[in-house]
Amino acid sequence: PGRLGRMAPAIRRSRLALLGSALAALAALPWPSAWSGAADEVVAQVEAACRSWGAPLSSLGLRKLQEGLGRSSSVLSPPSIAWRLAQLRFFAAGEQCWPQVTEMCARRPEVFMDASVKKIWEEDGLLAIHKPWGMRVYLPRNDAGDRYRTWPGELTVHDWLKEMFPNQRTYMCNRLDFATSGLMLVALNQQAAKHASALFRKREVHKFYQALVLGHPGATWDGNGTRLCDRLRDVPGCFARRVGAEGQAAETTVKVLQRGQWPKDAPYEGGCSEGSVETKLRRLEASLVQVEPKTGRRHQIRVHLASSGHPILGDDCYGGQPWGKRWTCHRMFLHSWRLRLPWMEKSHLL
Repeated sequence: PGRLGRMAPAIRRSRLALLGSALAALAALPWPSAWSGAADEVVAQVEAACRSWGAPLSSLGLRKLQEGLGRSSSVLSPPSIAWRLAQLRFFAAGEQCWPQVTEMCARRPEVFMDASVKKIWEEDGLLAIHKPWGMRVYLPRNDAGDRYRTWPGELTVHDWLKEMFPNQRTYMCNRLDFATSGLMLVALNQQAAKHASALFRKREVHKFYQALVLGHPGATWDGNGTRLCDRLRDVPGCFARRVGAEGQAAETTVKVLQRGQWPKDAPYEGGCSEGSVETKLRRLEASLVQVEPKTGRRHQIRVHLASSGHPILGDDCYGGQPWGKRWTCHRMFLHSWRLRLPWMEKSHLL
């Protein structure tokens, strides 16, 4: 730039024009694009899956899928796409809602992103990982006590850890729900596991989540936030929990970070599977909140937010379906965001 600034104006303009022409010519060359090839493979996999379950993509659906993938900055992994499609096929089979699944694949292609476990931090035998949404920590057990895969090819956090550390036993220090994403702690030896368990038992690990909830909470949720202290109880024969005076004590602090609307763009449904008709929907009031559970009860955050009148967006168990409809949202928007803990005489914020 300094040399160009000292040149005569005419010469400077001429050289800049040549430079611009050269850059344009380079850009026009057929450079190989790994992302483009991966995106094409994703589109082909989704097209084949939608045809196989009897709700093929329409021309609109194909265009929406391609546009959505084009906007994404995430790395596209065809094996992860196949894993997520197998998962969608399993859950949709029981409901026979194939056009809605095709619709979600087209309008919410982010359903195919973030399907792997990632290492975030490691120190002195303790590992922090990122768990994707829609993944169990361990395989469930049947009545005989044997573990089984719910659908063909199901992968768990435990499976990923065995691949990362093939000759080493790992110990889960905390767990996240199947539908929740974010930070988890894993010990790489017994000593670290014992120390980490003591930290959780003494409540010296401070957990911070972010959630997208339906509605705009009142002003009491601003500033330092508000405490939600409803007791939680099990319901016989039901996986979901409820608020009840006879239940377990539970405490959650929640505060609003931002109020707005969801989704960002004007929402529509229909039109993305052959034979369906596109209709416009209204945007929904939604808020981004920070959540700090003081206790660690099962489904604590989900039940507390739902009982306050602001369920987590995408939480099918507790009334978080947008417009009251399933398959209009690709995930439950609850994320384990930060962990603060003392480890080996140092304080860490992950």
